[in-house]
Amino acid sequence: MNVGQTVALTAIATDTDQPPQTLTFALLAGVTNATLNTNSGAFSFRPLVAQANSTNNFTLKVADNGTPSLSATQSFSVFVNPLSLAGISNISVADGQFTFSVSGQSGPDYAIETSTNLTQWSSEFITNSPALPFTWTDAATSSPVRFYRVKLGPPLP
Repeated sequence: MNVGQTVALTAIATDTDQPPQTLTFALLAGVTNATLNTNSGAFSFRPLVAQANSTNNFTLKVADNGTPSLSATQSFSVFVNPLSLAGISNISVADGQFTFSVSGQSGPDYAIETSTNLTQWSSEFITNSPALPFTWTDAATSSPVRFYRVKLGPPLP
């Protein structure tokens, strides 16, 4: 999977006792940005940019509330592909507006940042997992010099 894409699944377990006992799910091992609902077994993981090109191992456990308590565990791995950098192309200026196309990998969030001094940057546009490529236009600016960059997330400011 790519950075920014979400793995979502629901762990399923049954208890044959009558009446059925309460089942509780737990995430025993995994990265901190993964979540597991302890009641429903709903699991979710959306990798960060820092987790690109990594293998992430998870272990889920389900246990009943009987005496003695019975449980089962299941482990699995999620490989996050290397991150491809974004590209800027089709640059044009018309009617005081600066326009360019952004291409890149599907999955990550994209942010367009601007600066007048290459030191201080401000976010002008943020989008979550956009359809690529996309076109971005900067309206007329009073600054004689303006720099642009594309940042990938999550996380983004």
